[in-house]
Amino acid sequence: FQFSFLFPSHDKAVDHYAVMDRMKISKEGVVIVIAEVDSNTGQLIGLPDVLTRGFVYENKDAFAKKLKNALTKHFGRKVEPVTNWIYFRKIIGKTAEELLYREKREPFVVPIVLEV
Repeated sequence: FQFSFLFPSHDKAVDHYAVMDRMKISKEGVVIVIAEVDSNTGQLIGLPDVLTRGFVYENKDAFAKKLKNALTKHFGRKVEPVTNWIYFRKIIGKTAEELLYREKREPFVVPIVLEV
């Protein structure tokens, strides 16, 4: 047996990954990480903003500091103009997921990189 989910307004089948993401969001919530990156140096500017939806996260400020420290270690090695913004978005998302996992949380993480 194979189940198929339909998108209500288009009567099109929804991809399995979209269904899994929606289930994760409904159980664990969403964390949105907004990071400003200097396009000339590839370095973070200030603390990332952390927004949560679907759960209360009282340690957002401490998490933002941990995330900045981890990302500074990762990006601090090189100082050069940014050419691949997708790489930055993936590293920020992966690092945030790892830090949240250590705290026994697995929300859907949406990294947003602002070029400054």
